[in-house]
Amino acid sequence: MSIKIKISKKPIDYDKAIRYLEKKVKSLHSRKTEELLWILSHPSIYTAGISTKNNEILDKKINVIKTNRGGKITWHGPGQMIFYFVINLSKRKKDIRKFVNIIEKIIIDTLKEYNIKSFADRKNVGIWVKNNKK
Repeated sequence: MSIKIKISKKPIDYDKAIRYLEKKVKSLHSRKTEELLWILSHPSIYTAGISTKNNEILDKKINVIKTNRGGKITWHGPGQMIFYFVINLSKRKKDIRKFVNIIEKIIIDTLKEYNIKSFADRKNVGIWVKNNKK
């Protein structure tokens, strides 16, 4: 199976994206579709992973979508590129940590080609850049 790369230029609603990804996972599991890498952004939204506690959301007026992913609260929004993978890990020895490390290294190396110094941070998942030492 090949990996399809889908790039969305306009922000995609979070719920709409997740529904699409869940369908792709089911299709991949039944071997009816190819693997997917989807690059997109979302309109401004906060998501809460399964480690989030209700008392951590200080402003109850903020719309927070509960998810089944790990972690706590994450902001998604304009200017933040999201890379969603629908990948069959059985073909890759089911080593998710190794898979994530490879992805991080590829992103860091790619940004370096554009003279952007970035790094992975074990305490805060993602690839980070410093701006004015912040």
